[in-house]
Amino acid sequence: MMNKILIGLIFLVACQGKQTDKPMAPNGAKQADMAAQQRRQDSLAIQEEAAVQQGKYKTYWGYRFHIEGDFNGDGKKETLREQLISARTGKEIGKFCGFEEDTTPECYWTERVNRFRQPKCHLTCSNPAVGDFQITTAADSTGTIGLIFLQNVGDLNGDKTDEIALIEDGGGCNSVIRTIRLATFKKGKWNTLIEAETREYDFPTLDQEAIISPEDLKKILVTDFEKKLAATPPYFKKQNDKLVYQDYETATLVTKHLKINW
Repeated sequence: MMNKILIGLIFLVACQGKQTDKPMAPNGAKQADMAAQQRRQDSLAIQEEAAVQQGKYKTYWGYRFHIEGDFNGDGKKETLREQLISARTGKEIGKFCGFEEDTTPECYWTERVNRFRQPKCHLTCSNPAVGDFQITTAADSTGTIGLIFLQNVGDLNGDKTDEIALIEDGGGCNSVIRTIRLATFKKGKWNTLIEAETREYDFPTLDQEAIISPEDLKKILVTDFEKKLAATPPYFKKQNDKLVYQDYETATLVTKHLKINW
């Protein structure tokens, strides 16, 4: 009987010894898997970079904002038009991008392509006397997809020039927080007067995939979108001698009154 118990204990100890040895193989296999995965990721990154540089991706032109007004006070109307230019090529580019197999633009892919394209948004005027307004000021412009709002808010300070409100979309897949700017053309250059925090969903929108090429700007849906833009109340308003607008402070929307002094 004692011999059977002794044999059983020896067998149990032997099994335990084998069990402690087993994790060594999975750890080695795990390291090999991680190395293989890293090689796959590196290979995909190389392929992705090649696809970007060769232009092997979908582009969607997107809407180009434009407004009329007297922006230099000469008594004549001119037109401001949005352009999105690649700093790498100097050519105007589509706002949105997608994988070849996708049917709609993809936020990550647009940002990925923009690392190479380096887009810059600006407004160009039909009157050469009014210089371009360089909207994108950041050196790293991988996020910008141009404007999502542009509005003539009228002559707020009585100097015969119209001020404008604009929102540049700096990209970002998960946030609706945007910055709206009040700007004016004064002393031969554009100046940003005020910046306020706002939300993207408070303004008319057009689906990114709606305009694939410039020819699509003639679509009825674009006309409907422009009607909504025209019906949008001025974001910056003049009441008596004060400028009135809304701004977010710690996620709370407040109405602000500032003296008009520019």
